[in-house]
Amino acid sequence: MQMTLYFIYPAITVVMAWLVHGEAATWVSAAGCGISLLGVAFIARPPFLFGGAVQYGVQHWLGMSAIQ
Repeated sequence: MQMTLYFIYPAITVVMAWLVHGEAATWVSAAGCGISLLGVAFIARPPFLFGGAVQYGVQHWLGMSAIQ
């Protein structure tokens, strides 16, 4: 979950720059954000999109503890 949030920071930055600072948002930046979010969804593979149950093993918890 933490890595998913980490990888969507560029898209959030573009949206916040448009909302807060009034920077121009072109179709290229919108397409880049969309492609970025789509890539994050494919990497994260959430069960509500891809089906199946999430099963966390020992390797998952060891990896998560190493990240933090």
